Amino acid sequence: MVSINFYLKSVTPNKKGQVPIIAQIAFDYKKIRKQIGKTKPGNWNKKSQRLKLPAPDDINYVEFASFNRFLEALQNKARELSNNLILEKRSASEGEIREILSLQQSEPGKSFFELFDEFLDSQRAIVSYNTLRGYKTVRNFLLYFQRDNGFELTFSKIDVHFGDLFSSYCFTEKKIDNDYFVKIINVLKKFFKWAKPRGYHQKEFPDILNGIREKETDVVFLTLEELMILYNYDFESERLGRVRDMYCFSCFTGFRHCDVITLKNEHLNEVMVTKTQKKTQKQVSIPLSKYAKAILDKYRGQESPLHKISNQKANEYLKECLKYIAEDQEPGKLFNRKIIEKRVIGQRVEENAVPLYHGITFHSGRKTFITNSMILGANLQVLQEMGAPKKQRDLAKYLKITDAYKNKVMQDTWDKVG
Repeated sequence: MVSINFYLKSVTPNKKGQVPIIAQIAFDYKKIRKQIGKTKPGNWNKKSQRLKLPAPDDINYVEFASFNRFLEALQNKARELSNNLILEKRSASEGEIREILSLQQSEPGKSFFELFDEFLDSQRAIVSYNTLRGYKTVRNFLLYFQRDNGFELTFSKIDVHFGDLFSSYCFTEKKIDNDYFVKIINVLKKFFKWAKPRGYHQKEFPDILNGIREKETDVVFLTLEELMILYNYDFESERLGRVRDMYCFSCFTGFRHCDVITLKNEHLNEVMVTKTQKKTQKQVSIPLSKYAKAILDKYRGQESPLHKISNQKANEYLKECLKYIAEDQEPGKLFNRKIIEKRVIGQRVEENAVPLYHGITFHSGRKTFITNSMILGANLQVLQEMGAPKKQRDLAKYLKITDAYKNKVMQDTWDKVG
């Protein structure tokens, strides 16, 4: 005969006012106990050996109901084993008893977002500050979805129905583009993967959320002529001059914003900058061109090789720089040229022609370096050693770039025939 009981352990409550919930299985005059959760004593019904269910609209309702179903599953497993033992006329083994207690369930009272916060805490030491900030943004977006739709998020409810409702919310109501949708799903998937081995759920991530793909974007960069105009432009504003120098240094080295603002004098010698890239954690050594050296010479003797301007402000000031130059140029020429800004929202594609300065970001400095280096004839393998993408998928967008590059290839090949 196998029987199972649940009770609260008589101990001092923790800081949250909770005490352990114990499962005790009795068999053959033996007892095996295991802590299976925690709860506040006021939430426990001693007679029914279950959590007291709050009102359906209470934030804890779904978690409490889920935990009670878990207790029911344990009781059913014990009852099933007991019936089998009677039919087979034998005693239970300790292994069979412990297998019953191996079932996992998240602690009652912990909401989906409390678990998400636990996930965020676990990631602090292993992801960058900006990555963690992106995770928090996704967490808040999911919280808004829950509030706006009255849809209490739990692992068990992230299914096909959730996928339909969430997709409609994202694309119809919030009108976010596919890129951000994919980011949200990737973070949610990472949270799912983190939670499963910790016993918070045993579900598979629903396939319906994997159907959206990021849009294929064109590479926005400055041509060599545009880059040199920006490099040589005499800005009256010291603020614009500093961000121009930061950006141009990126254009001459391929460094991302995070690498430019963390650059130290110790990373530099007379001919080379050697630094571990923050995003990839790989060390790269990049020769300093005469233009990069000239930028560094402006700030020689200062504590840092270049000024530190946040990514948000750098993007804002960079747009201002290009717009300032565009006002001195002919319509449609150079800095007044138009680029296509594309948004894909679900299955709807929006394309708008906007001025170059409107669509420029600091990240285009890295693209400007790789693209112009290729146009000038740099060896692709050498560029990859200096930090250019090594994955074919990531590199492909640089390889199909401009008419200028295509013309150069044609001039260097077929135009030399005969």
